[in-house]
Formats: sequence, structure tokens, C-alpha cells
Amino acid sequence: AVAAFFTFAISAQAETQECTHSVMQYTTVKEATCTEVGYYGWVCADCGEVQSYDVEIEKTAHSYDSKEYTTKATTKKSGVVTYTCSVCGKTKTKSYANIGSITLSKTAYTYNGKAKTPKVTVKDADGNTISSKYYTVTYISRSSGKTVSSMKSVGKYYVKIKFKTKYSGTVKKAVKISPKATTVKSATGKSQAFTVKWGKVTSCTTGYQVQYSTSKSFSSKKTKTITSNTTTSKKITGLTGAKKYYVRVRTYKTVTVDGETIKLHSAWSSVKSVRAKLKAPTITSVSENTTSATIYWGQIDGAGGYQIQYSKNKDFSKKKTVTVAKESAVSKKLKELSKGSTYYVRVRAYKKIKVNGETKTCYSAWSSSKKFICEESTTESSSTTSAYWCTEGGTHHVWTYGSDEEQYIIGWYSSFTEGVAAAKSYIKAHSSEYQSTANYDVEPCDCGLYYVIVMFDRDD
Repeated sequence: AVAAFFTFAISAQAETQECTHSVMQYTTVKEATCTEVGYYGWVCADCGEVQSYDVEIEKTAHSYDSKEYTTKATTKKSGVVTYTCSVCGKTKTKSYANIGSITLSKTAYTYNGKAKTPKVTVKDADGNTISSKYYTVTYISRSSGKTVSSMKSVGKYYVKIKFKTKYSGTVKKAVKISPKATTVKSATGKSQAFTVKWGKVTSCTTGYQVQYSTSKSFSSKKTKTITSNTTTSKKITGLTGAKKYYVRVRTYKTVTVDGETIKLHSAWSSVKSVRAKLKAPTITSVSENTTSATIYWGQIDGAGGYQIQYSKNKDFSKKKTVTVAKESAVSKKLKELSKGSTYYVRVRAYKKIKVNGETKTCYSAWSSSKKFICEESTTESSSTTSAYWCTEGGTHHVWTYGSDEEQYIIGWYSSFTEGVAAAKSYIKAHSSEYQSTANYDVEPCDCGLYYVIVMFDRDD
């Protein structure tokens, strides 16, 4: 293109009044557009008449100053933008990537009384971050189904991302706020039970759940629900004595989510281990003589043996202890007692266990003590009458035995089936002591229990 122009005079004889075009300029004689080429040429400086078109000027580019998102991008399809030339009206289109990913910086929170505002990140299918000017963010409570100003209370929510301008569509991302966790303060072994205590958490909670198992991994577990958030302890009963248990506690909040009532739980507390104690035996009867006495008690499941402690003093000072290392034992004869003396006796169960490779003995609590006096029984040539008392007080039953038969009440039991099992166990445990035929009888007692009589027929 020729950027300069030249002016020069042409000598001509003016024969008329018309312009003689004596002064010429070299300049742009026609502007180029997006549809037509332009030209450089000679123009009369006096009258402006174009004298020649010498050099062609290329067409200009289209001025696509106007654009419209004719197809808005969504999460499934790409978008299309249409550009229009402001000079000639020509259009062109261009596609752009669809919405690729929508993520929240965090989706699970623990209640602390503060509003939760997770950061929203949106990227297109090409991995480019989409500016937040192309979407709005609001929060929806799934309890009420309504938009809320903040996510604060325990519950489930949606973060709603609504797209605009060059994007279209709405996406919801789930957020959960769980109740605050508690901590286990202590776990104390009891008779075939344990008591667990934990810290109180009342803000945004309904109650607690206590979970326990004999497995550290809780592969086989049981769960107890406490429906008051002010309760901070629970006694777990019906356990096996001398067995180790693992326990943990968590809080929960009852909420409505999408029309359904559910429990939202906190994380579990740290695990505590505790060993349930053996059940304390009950002394069912004492058969005394002048210098001896036979103590009878109910058998304890899980016991490895029993200890019998007796003393002339009610507080068991100056006591003696006898161990019966037999799990099926239900009686023990105490010998070399003082004639006419009063004694107090009590029994406890025990079991030997391994703790970190060492053998230790786990004891139950002592039974209630029973008082007896060593004095000679009254006998007759044909039969003898005897009386026994239950632990509730009062006479259970009176019976007689002749010279050819020995009878023993071995205890009182809550059911007929339990009584039969006790009788069979007693006979088996004492079969070596008698060269005789044994039998038993289970009868209801006035106190509501069942008493068991074991009878041995003498051979001599």
C-alpha cells in the first residue's frame, strides 16, 4: 500500500473554465470493507475527481462485535456461541466445553454451633475452572425442603449450584452435619455385667448408643440405645462372667430427612475394655453336725472353681479359706469345727484367665454370709425330720428319710428346667462318693421357686 501521497502541477493551457486537474494527490480513493476491496489512486486536489485506481486494498476482517449463547452448555452437552458482524451481518459459531465437575471442599462436618460454608469448585470438561460469575450458590435444608441462610444445625443439606449466562442447569451436592462425639470416662466390671460412663453432650443431640462386643474389631456386637441426652451411664447385663468385653459410645440426633425420620450419629468414642465379673454364688443350705458342716451353693456358669470362707466372727476376722478347684462343685464339707460354736460362712466363684501372657485369677463377689451352729442332730431309729430355709427366709419344706435312704435339698431355682439341670449336675459331681443309686425330685415351693431333692439309696 502506498502510505504517502504526492502533489504536483501539470502545465496545461486552460481553454475553458473547467478544472484542469493541475494539482493531483495520490491517496486512498476507496476504503476497503469486509465485503469489498479498496484502492489507492490519483485524485485532483482542486475538484476531488478520481483520476485513477492504481493499487488494490484487501478486504478488511469482519467486525464480530455481537455474540449470543445460542446453545447454553450443561453437564451433558457442550455450548454454542454465535458471533454477528456489525458491518455486514455475517455470522459464525463456535462451540465451548460442557460443565465437567462440581466439587465441594468438604461434605461432612461435626456440629460446633457455627455455619458451614464449603467452597464450590466448578470445572469444564477440558479441566478449566469456571468462574463463579456463571452460577449462584444457595443452601437447602432436607428437613424442611426450604432454602436456608446457613448450614449450622445437625442434619442433612443440599448445596444448590444454579448456572446462568453461558451455562444452564442446576446441580445439588449433599452435605451432612453430625452431632458432636462423646468420650468414655470409665467402664467398671460388675457381676455378669459392666457399667460404662461417658461425658454429657446435650447440644443438638437426642441420646446415645452404647456398643459392646467380645471382639476388639466389633465383628460381633450388640447395641443399646439411650433416649435421653442427659443420661451418662449404662449397665450392661446378661454377660459371661470373667470374660473381656470392649465398649464404645456415640451420640445421635433424631432428624427428618426428605420426609423420613432417621438418626444421625457422631463418630464412635475411643474403645475401652472391661472384664465382667463372675456372678456371686448363693448359699442354698448348710447341713451341720457337731464338728463338721456341709455347705451347699448354686453352680455358677463360667466358674472354674469356688472358695469357701468361714469364721466364728461375723466380720470374718480370723477366717479360714478353702478352695474347691472344680467348676461343677456345688458343696463342700468343712471339718474339725468346734462343737457348739457359731460360724459364719460365705462362698465366691473364681476363674483363672490369661492376661498378657500371665495367669491371673478373676473372683466374683462374696455371697451373702450364712450362720450355722455346730450341734449334734437329733436322730431316731426309723427316721429323722429336717427343715431348710430359703434365702428369702421361712421354711421351704420338711421331709423325712429312713435308714435306707439319704436325701439332700441342694438348692432353690427359678424354673423347673433349671432345677433338673442342677440335680443332674450334682449327682454327676458326687457319683464317686456313694456306691448307690441316685434319684432326684423337683417341686414347687411356697416362696415361688423350685426346690431340688437328691436321694441316694444305701446299699448296706
